[in-house]
Amino acid sequence: MLNFAMVLSGCGKEDGSDVWEVVLLSYFLSKKGVIPHFFAPDWEQKEVSDHLTKTVSLDRRNVLKESARIAGEAIRDVGTLSGKDVDALILPGGEGIEAAGRLVRKQ
Repeated sequence: MLNFAMVLSGCGKEDGSDVWEVVLLSYFLSKKGVIPHFFAPDWEQKEVSDHLTKTVSLDRRNVLKESARIAGEAIRDVGTLSGKDVDALILPGGEGIEAAGRLVRKQ
């Protein structure tokens, strides 16, 4: 059985992982006998999108907790991820992964 790490970046395509993409990836992976293991960074988002009005607010949300909206309690801090434990890494789409990349580059 293959083990894939799926790193989420929140919940929602405007400021996190695209829910549809995560769900469909998980579904089709499981159909092929692949177990997706969910991870997310345990840090605060700098901006939060209103997905209805497409406006941005300066509210703060925790990326790990927002990602748990998709993965449930099975999600773990990405800091615990080791390449020794998984066969592949998946970074589902959405604007959150781009924002996470900008944050990492700034630090």
